[in-house]
Amino acid sequence: MKRVSVFATVALSAAFLVSCGDGGNAETANHDNHDHDKSDEKTEQMAETKTVMVDIENSMVMWEGNMTGAKTYNHFGNLMVSEGKLEMTGDAISGGGFVIDMTSITPTDSAYSEEHPASDLVGHLTSADFFDVENHPTAEFSITSYDAEAHTVTGMLNIRGNSNEETISDVMMDKESGKISGMLTFDRQKYDVAWSHPLKDMFLSDDIKVEVSLMTKEG
Repeated sequence: MKRVSVFATVALSAAFLVSCGDGGNAETANHDNHDHDKSDEKTEQMAETKTVMVDIENSMVMWEGNMTGAKTYNHFGNLMVSEGKLEMTGDAISGGGFVIDMTSITPTDSAYSEEHPASDLVGHLTSADFFDVENHPTAEFSITSYDAEAHTVTGMLNIRGNSNEETISDVMMDKESGKISGMLTFDRQKYDVAWSHPLKDMFLSDDIKVEVSLMTKEG
């Protein structure tokens, strides 16, 4: 009798443990499902995409080019943005782009004189030797990807009808003001901006530096 009693006690204990175990698993499963639903809801909210427009009145592109030789000339200035919109998924840029008005080239450096005014440089930059503005009045950057960790935006830059993949680095976004800025350096030779100085000891750098400054507003 004693041996039977011990066996029965063990059996009842095992049944109790199994029963508790099933209840715990059900509760855990319900909790996991609840967390999964919350995660899906959060992901869905984060994945919501909206369009923000570029405020062209307060956006611009700053350019810089260097001529080296007996003397170093550093020319820089501004270009206006004629249109643009950005696709935002959460806090990330997921698409869109902007158009640059190449007819708006405005030098802002001081390397000029009455003999060689700033208008001479504008005439040179807009000619077929450089950006051929008469035939290509705009340039465009179309966004293909955004890397939040690296602070870069990659896209296709089109100048003079030539398109190449370029990356805007040091991308900064200010949520309060709506300002998005970044730096881009491109090789002018890839865009048929192939002018070279007639004097062999003077060289125009192939690298053109650009600072993009976009102000955005809700579309």
